Amino acid sequence: MEKRISFFEFQSVKSVAKAIEPKKKEQQKIMSQIEKLADAYKKCQADIEAYEAGIVNVIGFHVDTLVQKSIETRAGKNGEEVKVTKYVPTDYVTYDDSTKEYVINVPDELEKAPVETTSSEEKDVVEMPKAGNDFDADGSVPFDAPSENEEEIF
Repeated sequence: MEKRISFFEFQSVKSVAKAIEPKKKEQQKIMSQIEKLADAYKKCQADIEAYEAGIVNVIGFHVDTLVQKSIETRAGKNGEEVKVTKYVPTDYVTYDDSTKEYVINVPDELEKAPVETTSSEEKDVVEMPKAGNDFDADGSVPFDAPSENEEEIF
């Protein structure tokens, strides 16, 4: 495709390019900040998942499903207001006095709902080991050689 423009039209193109140059630099700075924030967000998300891994593995629910943050305001010693932070059970968790246990009743919709992620990238799914140990009955540790499509670790 060939398009012909006049000398004056091309001068207009150059003028617009000169005018938008500061906005392009600003746009690049913002994009750099977005990438840094996205990396920081992913790191925070990974840290949260690492902290919650044991709870999710044993109980099967995320901490936010079981506990909510509650901030209460009380009068202090000198009459000033003091904020007290407590973590109390959510509506899905009740305490059974007769058995001295907490009972978790989560609706099926929440139980099967995937964890919300804001990134559009696919997350690597890490399988958590089942409860128990990895020893065979004779006490030896089983070792599976890597399959053909997996790389060797060592």
